[in-house]
Amino acid sequence: MQQPDDEIPMAHVFEEISTLALHGLLPEDLLFDAFAIDIYWSQLEARVQQVRKATSNDKFCENFEIAAELAVAYREERPAKVIRT
Repeated sequence: MQQPDDEIPMAHVFEEISTLALHGLLPEDLLFDAFAIDIYWSQLEARVQQVRKATSNDKFCENFEIAAELAVAYREERPAKVIRT
C-alpha cells in the first residue's frame, strides 16, 4: 500500500526512468510496455503539484509528466497482446 512518505521518492524514480527514455537512453517502447507510467502519474500528480508549488520549481518531475502523456498515446496506438474473453 502506498504511503504519503513514499510518494516523492517514487515520483523521483519515475522521473529518472522517464528522463532516460526521453533522451533515447532507454527505449520508450520498453518503458511504456513495462510500466503504466500514466497510471502512476495519476496517482502521484497531486503530490508532485504540491512540491512544484511549495518549491517554485515547475520543472520538478516534468519528464515523468511528459512520459505519462506519451504512455497514453502509446497504449491507444497498440492493441493488447492478449485477447481476453
